[in-house]
Amino acid sequence: RVNKAPDWRNYLSQVSCTLSSLFVHNVLWYIDPDTLLVGAYAPIETARMAATVVALPGQITFAGDKLAQLSPERMWILQRAFPACDGRPLDLFPIYDMRPVWTLKVRRAWAAWDVVSVFNFSETKPRRATVRMAELGLDAKAGYLAWDFWRQAFLGRQQGKMTLSLAPRSNALIALHPDLGRPQFLSTDRHITQGAVGLDALAWDEAALTLAGRSELVAGDPTRLAFFAPKGYALAQAACKPGKVESVDKRQDGSIVATLRAGKTCAVQWKLRFRKA
Repeated sequence: RVNKAPDWRNYLSQVSCTLSSLFVHNVLWYIDPDTLLVGAYAPIETARMAATVVALPGQITFAGDKLAQLSPERMWILQRAFPACDGRPLDLFPIYDMRPVWTLKVRRAWAAWDVVSVFNFSETKPRRATVRMAELGLDAKAGYLAWDFWRQAFLGRQQGKMTLSLAPRSNALIALHPDLGRPQFLSTDRHITQGAVGLDALAWDEAALTLAGRSELVAGDPTRLAFFAPKGYALAQAACKPGKVESVDKRQDGSIVATLRAGKTCAVQWKLRFRKA
């Protein structure tokens, strides 16, 4: 429980402690970055940044706020940090500088994508940041579809680099997927890792023009799944069971956001059927 409101130095300390210890996380022990604080004493952008620092590497997560006093918006941020993602470091040594770009490489038997956090650690100055795909270990000549988690917005097809505008004391949290040239999954708002937690299966059936998957839903909590359909494809139907598809938002940029809900905590099978347009 917070007895004294944190200041910006406390948040930066959490960043530096994480970076200096990350190379042993989930190897020798689990890093304890101290409590995750998302309360109203900090701007909403800083609360999002703090949740990313703790949850993207999959650190031990303690909620330090008076939970009953959190607004729904800030409680939502806190919930996106649970449960901890079982990640392992790729760095072999401590990092002692304030590294502004962090990457989680999600690798599953049925898909692979990157979740990239770009930070602005300045307390007062906005930042325009350019991140090159090669710096992330990605193919500089390939195209990647980008989804902004905090804004819940499609950023289009990125090739070679991407450029982001960041407010002071904030971060952008971007999922990058190789452009497959057909309808594909982009993100879920169930967790900061955008599918590393809560997405259990994914498959595309070319003959049936169907994208299907299995997601873990929390009882009564709406979960949004984001997809992209390139030109030549149109969504014909969206379904899930158990539970239901509450809404489908078809956007002009080709992105599709389906909101799912179940009455109990369970795994649901969802399916999107497309037609050639």
